[in-house]
Amino acid sequence: MANQDSSELDDLRRAVRERGAPGMPDAVCEYEDFGISIDVREDGEDTMIAFTIGVKGSLSKHAARAAARLWHTTTAKYPKSNVWIQIGGYDTDPRELWHIPEVSLHVRRWASFADLRHILDAARTPLGPVSVSVMAKCGAFEDVEPETVPIAELAGGAKH
Repeated sequence: MANQDSSELDDLRRAVRERGAPGMPDAVCEYEDFGISIDVREDGEDTMIAFTIGVKGSLSKHAARAAARLWHTTTAKYPKSNVWIQIGGYDTDPRELWHIPEVSLHVRRWASFADLRHILDAARTPLGPVSVSVMAKCGAFEDVEPETVPIAELAGGAKH
């Protein structure tokens, strides 16, 4: 299983390098924990982790499963961190992520593989509130209707 995980992570890293996903930090390809600084406290306290769950062009079940395994490893290692999920390659797409069918499907798959099927499951993790909202808008939670989730407004009225 460890060899399969390693192979899946290698595949994901290769996809990131080959497709040159815009907006993706170079650290994704360099650090074993997908971009976590080496200056992280032991439990991740006061640390924000941008966690890539997928990359445009590689949003498969295989990739969702690999990202979910890494999610479990990362959150076990850094339980007090603040994790924000991201999907690379859609920076220039004007649509909200939940309006992009392949992204919504990937978020739902990832959430299922990560055992985040209910909003309270997600609330018990280090996920940031915007990530939980995006997951809800994508239909990741069995107990939340995506249409009922409000869209977060950032300062100045910009939508997120």
